[in-house]
Amino acid sequence: MIDFCHRQSIVIMGYSTFCTHALLDKPEIQQIAERYGVSLPQLCIRYSLEHGVAPIVQSLNPTHIADNLKVDFSITNDDIDFLDKLPNLKSDKFGPSLPYEGK
Repeated sequence: MIDFCHRQSIVIMGYSTFCTHALLDKPEIQQIAERYGVSLPQLCIRYSLEHGVAPIVQSLNPTHIADNLKVDFSITNDDIDFLDKLPNLKSDKFGPSLPYEGK
């Protein structure tokens, strides 16, 4: 769907960039963030941008707002490939995690 939207000049907005915080306790993703010297939310925002998706983030905390803008780094292709292959994550608030279906 992302490729189709890009071909049609449609901007995709990424709702729940942090998977309603489901990503924030995943050690394998935290390790990637540490390699880049960034926070996990910064990695999530950059990942969205790498895929041409405009992330929707929210905070009332001025420090978090400033940190969310510090995403001027690139994720390697290997790390993007790894992140792309993770199962779909969904907060328990909306139901159990779903396996990746390639969609």
